[in-house]
Amino acid sequence: QNSSFAYQIIPQVGISKVDSVLTDQSIKIVRNDTVIQAVTNTKSQLIQAVFYRSATLRLPNGLEITPNHPCALMLEFIDGNAILTLANPRCESLNPNYIQVTVNEIWKGQDVEVYGKSSKITLPLPQGDFSGSKVQNTYLREDCNGVIGGSASFDNCNVCSGGNTGIQPNINCTGYC
Repeated sequence: QNSSFAYQIIPQVGISKVDSVLTDQSIKIVRNDTVIQAVTNTKSQLIQAVFYRSATLRLPNGLEITPNHPCALMLEFIDGNAILTLANPRCESLNPNYIQVTVNEIWKGQDVEVYGKSSKITLPLPQGDFSGSKVQNTYLREDCNGVIGGSASFDNCNVCSGGNTGIQPNINCTGYC
């Protein structure tokens, strides 16, 4: 009672590779409570989260993600793009016509409204026989250096690096952080 645990589902990995996968430090539990369960993979720039109600997920890199309804959400960053996939796990029982996701970054793309340094993305949800199916869109994002579609990001030292910054990630004036 009142204990906690975490588990990992590892598809297509044989028993001989389980130990190396379990020691891989690129997969981090970001939050695990009754409101949000979320993990991130720092190698693949992938975030996966289940929101049991509208709440804000704050990631170590400063990104904040807030959906206005419960959802299963996956966010992947590739070459300056944000690929957002989500589904309503409640399917037919409580299926809104859309879910809005707010992020504290500037994104450009279909159904995006920008307010200052935040973006509100509206994703229509499948209805009827397709309730519960995923929706996915790709957005250009403004990197930390102010370039739309750029690839600069905050590194482990919390320094905007990579992309066209001229700064190598995870290096500062005294060496490695």
